Amino acid sequence: MPITQSQRIKLDSFQRQNYLRYLPTPNSNKTEILYELIGNGSASIKTFGYMCGFRTRISELCLRDNLRLNKETLTDINKFGNTYTYVNHILPTAEVKNAIKIYKQISSQK
Repeated sequence: MPITQSQRIKLDSFQRQNYLRYLPTPNSNKTEILYELIGNGSASIKTFGYMCGFRTRISELCLRDNLRLNKETLTDINKFGNTYTYVNHILPTAEVKNAIKIYKQISSQK
């Protein structure tokens, strides 16, 4: 019997959460973003609203560390009823191993 899309998503989510068991605790903003990408598959300014330089860290991961992320533009409504647009950065399944490698390199530098 073939695996359904729903089952594939659950399996992917389980595997991503399992990877986090073997990674050290994040020790910088960049590793915290990577940790989120590896564990949940995506990260956005909505998740890291408290972090100054979130978009800079995403750019560094893409340009300096050659991490490929897919981008999805989303719209939401703030507490005043105004709409705003933000980008959700998605880590493709094929890039998870590369992200883990980058995470370990960055973590060992501190």
